[in-house]
Amino acid sequence: MAREDTMFPRKSMRRPRPHDQRARAGAVAVEFALTFPLLMAYFFAMVVLIQGHMFKSTADNAAYEGARAGIIAGADADEVRKRAEEVLNTIRTKGAQIKIEPEVILPATPSIQVSVSIPLKNNFWVHVPFVPDNWAAASTITLNRELD
Repeated sequence: MAREDTMFPRKSMRRPRPHDQRARAGAVAVEFALTFPLLMAYFFAMVVLIQGHMFKSTADNAAYEGARAGIIAGADADEVRKRAEEVLNTIRTKGAQIKIEPEVILPATPSIQVSVSIPLKNNFWVHVPFVPDNWAAASTITLNRELD
């Protein structure tokens, strides 16, 4: 049979001494100094990844909406570009490129292809030094037209 004082040592029942509290406060400061930069790096990485996804989704949506505007009988390339730019302006993109094939939409044109490319480097909310200048969120949509 074990003695009670070995199961529950008296040392754990004592009140902490003032020098123990100061030592613990120092340990908390060191732990904070080691973990806070990692937490901030993780936070900013998540912001960048979420923005990248937002740019890709917006490029997809702009290409689709532009192509939808172009498949209607009587539509022209200016209407397609205008509709794609409206979608891109919802998130205030800078330097986005819109390519429409064919450049001149005739009544007999069977399909329309809209490509949208958003450069990532100048569109992030925070400065991201590791993103190359040539990275872009891009999307291409091809839809058949309604012929007269």
